[in-house]
Amino acid sequence: MEEHVEEKESKLNKFCIMSRGTIVQTSDDEFAQWCAPWKGSLVVHVWGTQVGFKMLEYKLQKDWAKVTKICIVNMPDGFFLVQFTTIDYYKCALFNGSWMVANHYLFVHR
Repeated sequence: MEEHVEEKESKLNKFCIMSRGTIVQTSDDEFAQWCAPWKGSLVVHVWGTQVGFKMLEYKLQKDWAKVTKICIVNMPDGFFLVQFTTIDYYKCALFNGSWMVANHYLFVHR
């Protein structure tokens, strides 16, 4: 009986959802289901300056999406969510760059 309880607890993930420190326990399957809409997406931020949405969209479409389109979502505080239609373009953007916009570094987060 103890082994079953320990096994069940080991399958739970603990992670913080809100800045107030709320802890939610989920199974690995639930966690994967929650993350699915953002799989193949990157969060980007231009360091040291504010750039307009259209400027960043033009630059990333030109540099990162040679054949297909990418979807860019404007987020608070100068962050943008970039969603890719293919995993190849996602990997190319993540590992190969370009990581400069308007002579400022582009921070890329998974």
